[in-house]
Amino acid sequence: MDFPAFPDAPPLLTQEEKQELAQPNCSIVRYKAIIEEKTSVYNDLFHSLYPIEKLVKGLSSFFDEILQAAWTAKGLNNENHVSLVAVGGYGRSELHPKSDIDLLILIENETSAPKDKLENFITFLWDINLDIGHSVRTIDECTTLAEQDITIITNLIESRTLTGAIQPTHPVTAEY
Repeated sequence: MDFPAFPDAPPLLTQEEKQELAQPNCSIVRYKAIIEEKTSVYNDLFHSLYPIEKLVKGLSSFFDEILQAAWTAKGLNNENHVSLVAVGGYGRSELHPKSDIDLLILIENETSAPKDKLENFITFLWDINLDIGHSVRTIDECTTLAEQDITIITNLIESRTLTGAIQPTHPVTAEY
């Protein structure tokens, strides 16, 4: 599949690759191999002066698919009280080569959070060598912190839900 806004952008994951990566038994080695294969195409294009707008959007879309597959593989797609949210530059769908991936794991409350699954998910992202910045917060924590720190407000404004039950129309983003 190509990035829809740029039909000549490098390919993202195939349907078969998405299905394979979403399986609970898909190995770290396989994730790393696919990430290496696909990002090397983006890196080569970056050095050959391919239009940066296409690269940052395409690379962001590629990692959306990786993260969504990992979320499913770790069983978080079956949880009703948690969402994976892209924030910051990644939230704007702009991911430069070698950039970190900023994530917010939004939970409705502490007691409903699937802590073991979330720990496994974050550990898995580290194991496949993703450079992630992350926080795990409730909606109330986001609201309180946003009132105290302009950078948190900015990150929440520039956010988008990648997967999960809590949608961006929740008070955490609607308020700002």
